[in-house]
Amino acid sequence: MLLRYSVALMAVLLAFGIGVHAWRQRSYGLACLAGWVATVAVAALGLAFAVPGSRLPGLDLLITLLNTLAAPLLLAYVVHAVRGTRLHWAWFLPFTLHVVAAVVIGVALLQQIKFTTSVLYEYGFTALGWVVYARGSAPRRDLLPVLGVLVAVTTLHLAQLTQILALQGFYAMDLVRQAPFIVLVVWFAIAIGMAAADSPVVRRLVPTLAATADDEDRALFARIVRIMAEQRPWADPELEVGGLAAMLDTNPNAVSRALSRAGVTTFYAFVNLHRVREAERLLLDPNEARVKVEALGRQAGFRSRSTFFKAFREHTGLTPSEYRAAQSAPSSAESSPAAP
Repeated sequence: MLLRYSVALMAVLLAFGIGVHAWRQRSYGLACLAGWVATVAVAALGLAFAVPGSRLPGLDLLITLLNTLAAPLLLAYVVHAVRGTRLHWAWFLPFTLHVVAAVVIGVALLQQIKFTTSVLYEYGFTALGWVVYARGSAPRRDLLPVLGVLVAVTTLHLAQLTQILALQGFYAMDLVRQAPFIVLVVWFAIAIGMAAADSPVVRRLVPTLAATADDEDRALFARIVRIMAEQRPWADPELEVGGLAAMLDTNPNAVSRALSRAGVTTFYAFVNLHRVREAERLLLDPNEARVKVEALGRQAGFRSRSTFFKAFREHTGLTPSEYRAAQSAPSSAESSPAAP
């Protein structure tokens, strides 16, 4: 029971942490990984609070639904990390159909789709993730996070398999029955530790944890700076780390690592800096004097007014309107005639 509570707590913390990081980075791949961890968290919470020895058809149905959702989420994370592309929405159709069937049929659906069936479905998607990873052309060091996730999930599947066999009477040891929870606790602990070590706040408190950039990181960062200046990808409001990685013929992990080791806090902080500089130029352009501030923000690549104002204030200490007024005030004073 203690292991189940530990799994639930760690899964909730990790899902929240990855989710926040995905939101800050606007990363589709990290969002999918956060979703996968969240499915584990919900399942672990359900198992942790279930009454021991009781059969809960509703809980069993929920877990089968989570398995069919977790499978494509994991594959989506791997595909985005390795290839920088998004998984086609059709891969999520089985989950959608499962939800519809669950609503229409209810717990009686368990007679057609059993827990073991949904687990085997998840195994198939994990196998596809391994295929995508093996066929990736990126340097393996760039894909170490992907490898870590696949190894952990595969180990979890093996542990689940031993638990299924144990429930069928092949094994009776309590350790075998608890193997999935032990695996999850260890993996979550490692993942949370790695995330904490990679946090800018923790690195400031413990400078020895900060990784140093090597020649490849510095060369890639130089290419990133050059492409941002020459091709101006930041002008696209939909730009994300996968898109920039595709332009550089590399993968999102390599781009994020190069930026991090160059001292950049997040990918979007780096992109928004370029957008703020463009917004400053537009605000001071006499030809744009009659254009509204919000429209200039969109020209600079900002998707929304709130994001534009927040980023602009962070970099200049002023709102765009205050910046325009402050910069135009001296020129207005110089051009006005002196009083007699």
